[in-house]
Amino acid sequence: ADVQSTRTELQALGQTLGELRAEVRRSSEEVVGGAGAALVASAAAAMARLEGRMDGEFDNVGRQMEALGTLLGQVIDSVQRVEAEVVGIHPVTEKTRSAAATVLDSLRTSVRQRSARRPPPPELGSGL
Repeated sequence: ADVQSTRTELQALGQTLGELRAEVRRSSEEVVGGAGAALVASAAAAMARLEGRMDGEFDNVGRQMEALGTLLGQVIDSVQRVEAEVVGIHPVTEKTRSAAATVLDSLRTSVRQRSARRPPPPELGSGL
């Protein structure tokens, strides 16, 4: 009888230990799952901030390139005026001016299209 009762107690103890292990495993998975979700959310927020910064940098570079293109166009126009007064307009100068104007127009169009395509900045959250 003692052996039978000990055996029953051991089986009950084994079953309780199995249930406890399963509970610990579920709790661990929930903690890891929660930590994983938090990690994914943190990475997504970091990517959104990085994309915003990159958009800002591209916008700055676009504006600077547009300004440089405008200056280059002004220089070419000035050289063409001086050349016209001194020796007359050469076809090469006219082609250069035309090419510079085309590049500047393309650059301005690209900057406008990029601004139009860019989505509005994401809403700022509470940080929690």
